[in-house]
Amino acid sequence: GAGVSVALMVTVLAALAGVVIVLRDAEARAARLLPLAVSASLGAAVVLIFPSHARLILPIYVMLLPYAAVALERVTRPWFASWS
Repeated sequence: GAGVSVALMVTVLAALAGVVIVLRDAEARAARLLPLAVSASLGAAVVLIFPSHARLILPIYVMLLPYAAVALERVTRPWFASWS
């Protein structure tokens, strides 16, 4: 009976692409992965402690947005570069 959110699925997929990009970039890798570590640990805690309350996971998507932004920037960089 749960609904499907295309926006949340796109956010997760973009964040995964952003994580791959961050992992491939060795400069300041630890600082860039800190939000991911916090988000993953909070997500695991929420799922383990409150398995029936999926709405508690929604705030964790906010912590994935920086990684989605990394992927979006990498995809749109050539387009914006053509403007200058």
